[in-house]
Amino acid sequence: MLSTSEILTTLGASTTVVAASVVGTLYFSNDLPSVGSLSEGDLGPEQKRVAYDISDSFFPCRDRIKKALPYKVRNVSVDSLSSRYETESNTYLVFIDLEVMDRPGTFLSQYSYTANISCRVSAANNEVTSFRVRKT
Repeated sequence: MLSTSEILTTLGASTTVVAASVVGTLYFSNDLPSVGSLSEGDLGPEQKRVAYDISDSFFPCRDRIKKALPYKVRNVSVDSLSSRYETESNTYLVFIDLEVMDRPGTFLSQYSYTANISCRVSAANNEVTSFRVRKT
């Protein structure tokens, strides 16, 4: 049977190991908060806060597609390799490829065309700031 001092020593040592591993993980992943960290109001103009993720910026672009193209749209795909965050304008630039059916009700390729969309979405409020459709 273990004595009380052995149990306390074991608990203290295990707690120290767990705490050291948590602090080490936070330190090396740069997630450790500093004592004098900036609040949101202290951010300068060069450190704009990003409130939305790039995956959220697809949805306002998708809603704009419905308004811009009166025809049936199918095969919508986001070009995730080209889509990016632009720090100087604090916006996401989303590229979308799609197929547009000129004549609804038919699936013949002669009545369809592909289109490329470039959509710029504000990272602060997730609203579309520019939208361009290019028929290919």
